[in-house]
Formats: sequence, structure tokens, C-alpha cells
Amino acid sequence: SVNREADQAGMKNTPPDAIIRFDLDYASLQSKPSYVKESPEVEVKGVPWTADVEHNRGESSLRLTIFCNHEQSTPWNIDINAEFIVIHPDNNDDNISVEMSGKFRNLHVYGTLLPNMAKLFDMNNGFVKDEKVSVEVHIWISYMRGIRIARIIDFTDSNVPFHDLALIIEGEKIYVSKQILAANSPVFESMFYSDFAEKDMNEIQLNDVEQKDFIELLHLIYSPKATVKDDSVQRILKLADRFQVESVIERAEEYLIESEYFSNTMKLKIADEYRLFGLQDHSLSYFETKDQIKTIKMSPAYKNFSDSMKIVLLEKYYEITAD
Repeated sequence: SVNREADQAGMKNTPPDAIIRFDLDYASLQSKPSYVKESPEVEVKGVPWTADVEHNRGESSLRLTIFCNHEQSTPWNIDINAEFIVIHPDNNDDNISVEMSGKFRNLHVYGTLLPNMAKLFDMNNGFVKDEKVSVEVHIWISYMRGIRIARIIDFTDSNVPFHDLALIIEGEKIYVSKQILAANSPVFESMFYSDFAEKDMNEIQLNDVEQKDFIELLHLIYSPKATVKDDSVQRILKLADRFQVESVIERAEEYLIESEYFSNTMKLKIADEYRLFGLQDHSLSYFETKDQIKTIKMSPAYKNFSDSMKIVLLEKYYEITAD
């Protein structure tokens, strides 16, 4: 648990535990009847956080919502102090700042109204740059209890006691457990425990692998709390497929099914490449007209589809026609 003496008056003397940065689209702020902008997710003390800003046309206020995206069935409490800042791109002394505090008691949302924000809507005040208004949410955690945090392993640390092998990737060593990798990957099981040259080695070179991607794969293997990310899921799938890590492939497929980042055509391409039949069926369910199928056939991705996927699409086309 965390219990730190930190009131709002003392926030400035302590670096924030998290800084959430994102941009608001100025044209949308001005023209849309209701505009909501969501931030990227950041993690602090093992807990993921996001924020969003909402504005209704004609109002001089904004509404800030901070989300604690913690999933746990047992009781937990978090108290925060926070500061919302509208960044002046030319002079930080002109930033607009609002301080607040919030309590999370097994609840994931804290919202507050930010009044008197009229200055940021006036182009003459200099807050708009490249049609964007930059904002930050600084979070200080003053109290945290009941949070179960997964251990974060540093794979570059040679002193982790249960690591007994160094993998050399891009010229640098990362340290792993043979047993954990072998238990999750038949490729590593054969490499470490069959009659391969690597069986008795303490260091093994892995080629055609990016270190940061392999470390992300390791986090997914080691921890059920590690999350798949939009910007790396395809690279992680490529590695998991290469090393036959079925548990990670399944988590990536579940993530892609829920993700709104990828189009259904792209999801079909990924499903085809990695034989993800659950993702394939989910994506196909969104195609309801013949024109939608024709659009896929006209897309650049179609020429790279396997013959079996083209047959699936043809069958979907005739299914729609029959209906």
C-alpha cells in the first residue's frame, strides 16, 4: 500500500507519479455539438490510467474525467491529487491550470467540471498551434491500498535468481528462464531440452528479432496482467507464431476482436496470416452487403489473401446473396 503525505499545496514540490498528454482538435472544439477526446493509457504503480476531455458547443467550460482502469474483484482504494493543464506552446507561464483531488473506492471514474476555460477558445490567446490545443493531466497518488500489482521483471538484469540463460538479441543480452520459455513454447522446449547444439549453451544468439519486441513477448509469457498493444500486436503475433507461443497468440486474438483500432479488412488480413479463426468469424460478421465484399476485393490487401480466405469471402458473398 501507499500512504504519502501530499496535499494539493505540496503537489508542486513533488514530481507527479503520472503525466497524461494529449491534444484537443481546435476545429472540433469550436464546431461539434459535443466533442470528447480520449487520452492514451499510461501506467503508474502497476495501475493503468486514462483521461478524457468533453466540451459542449457554446459553453466556456470543459469536463475532465479520469479513469482508473484497474480490474480486481477484491476491495481497493486509491486517492489522488491531480492537475489539469492547458499548455501554452510559447510560454509556460501562461498555462491554464486547475488542481483537484479524487477518491477511487472500487470505482474507476472520477469526473470534474473545469470552468472558465474561455481563454483557450480564442485564437488570439496563443493556445492553438497547428489546429491543436495541448493538455496534460498530472496525477499524484497520495493513498493506495488493496491493489495487487504484478511483478515487473527486468530482463536485462543478470541477477534475477531464476534466470539461467542469456539470449543475445541485437548485440545485447537479455536473461530468461529456460523452464518458463520451454513450458510455453515447443520451439524453445526443443532448443533447450533436445539434441540441439543450444542444449548446453549458457548464451544463445537469436537472429531476425528486435529486442524491444521480444521483451514485450516475454512480459506476455511471464505475466497474465501484461497487456497487448495496438502499435505492436502484429509484431508480437509474428514472434509468437515463430516460437509457437499459443497462450500469447490467443491473447492477441482476443485483443484484436475487441480492438477498434484496426479495420475489419485489416483484421481479416491478420486472421488469414496467423490462422485466427475466431477473429476471422468475428470480422466477417460485420459484412452484411455484397458491396462490402466487393470493397474488400478492390482493396490492396485482397491480393495478399490466401486462397482459402478468398474462398471464405466468396462463400460469404453467396450467403449474403441467398438472403
